[in-house]
Amino acid sequence: MKKITFFIFTIFIIGCQTPKEQKFNLGFEKQSNTYKLSDGWFKWGTYELTIDSLSHSGSKSGKITSDDNGRFGSVAYMIPAKYRGKTIELEGYMKIKDVRDGFAGLLLRVDGNGQSLVFDNMQNQNISGTKDWQKYSIKLNYPEQAENIFVAGILSGKGEAWFDDFVLSIDGKNVQSLKVSEEPVYKASLDKEFDSVSKIEILSLGQEQTDNLALLGKVWGFLKYYHPAIAEGNYNWDYELFRVMPKCLNELDKTKMEELLLQWISDLKKTDKRKPRDTTSEDSFIKPELKWITNSIVSESLKDKLFDIYNNRNQGAHYCVKLAPGVGNPIFTNENAYINMWYPDAGYRLLALFRYWNMVNYFYPNKHLTDKDWNTVLDEYIPQFVNTGNELEYEQTAIKLIGEIQDTHANLWGGNNKMEEWKGNYFAPVHLRFV
Repeated sequence: MKKITFFIFTIFIIGCQTPKEQKFNLGFEKQSNTYKLSDGWFKWGTYELTIDSLSHSGSKSGKITSDDNGRFGSVAYMIPAKYRGKTIELEGYMKIKDVRDGFAGLLLRVDGNGQSLVFDNMQNQNISGTKDWQKYSIKLNYPEQAENIFVAGILSGKGEAWFDDFVLSIDGKNVQSLKVSEEPVYKASLDKEFDSVSKIEILSLGQEQTDNLALLGKVWGFLKYYHPAIAEGNYNWDYELFRVMPKCLNELDKTKMEELLLQWISDLKKTDKRKPRDTTSEDSFIKPELKWITNSIVSESLKDKLFDIYNNRNQGAHYCVKLAPGVGNPIFTNENAYINMWYPDAGYRLLALFRYWNMVNYFYPNKHLTDKDWNTVLDEYIPQFVNTGNELEYEQTAIKLIGEIQDTHANLWGGNNKMEEWKGNYFAPVHLRFV
């Protein structure tokens, strides 16, 4: 009889065990340190945040208490947005006491590209006064560019607010049970051949080689932003530059140089021709600058090839660039900064020049306001970038190039340690004012 009783008691204990621990502590129950907020939760605003035993379920809730020195307080939790879907919904329970001169509510925010993409804090519902535990919800469109999800409770004005039992769902499915979406593995990321050195050696630089490099830099950038196979991440385009550059340096005949480029393009992975979803309006003020194709290329076959790529260019998701939602500014993605190369070799110095020239050529809206024809800049700076003798000269040459667009937002942000040493600790900054 004792054995049977013990067996039944064991089954009862096992049946009463709590479910498998959740990935995200959205019920405030897990608290490793009693003097801190529950694990994963953090503070926004200035109001006092505490963990309280007055809860909707379990033994803990998050509490916000107003003070006289601030405007709001929020207890927040961040979840990496490694999920795919069309809608996102936050549900949770809230209890409030003497809320006035403001509101209380749940808060849901999804960030990406360094900014808030979608946001709601229930302010428009004007929830105030004293109310017992009630369930509330927020539902928003789930942006493709999502990087981080913030769930929170917020109190603005005076009073107290308690929050508990948050549930976050993507397309109606609880994130606690969702599997993280696997990030696509691009072929470009698997190419490691030139991770530490470009293997480019330039012992001398004549006019023919300069002309070849200028044409190569323009074709390379054109393909980077327009060719569908590159947009799909099928090539590490930095490293493809290093593979073709030695051939261009050694070929001094212009006709053969253009044949070389035509073959290089033809060897790229074939993609189905796609009809552009959008065309540039005839009265558009800023258009892609492509006159260099007709002005600097002799081969009709190469011209036709480039214009065919443009007419069937990628206009969807792009491995190398995307546009900031609501703003349209380009965000250059998957650009390796090569931060360990304080003074890069000749190949990498030319890569830096080609990157900058093409970014300005295709994305800088004020290019037409600069003092120079941008098409001449690449030819001018190739010898300067190749012939820099040390790290300081390289940084000074880069600053000079950046200055060609006459935009004070452009600068060397990091990687300018020799420039800082050269200026010293005490120097008078120059402020330019254009009138």
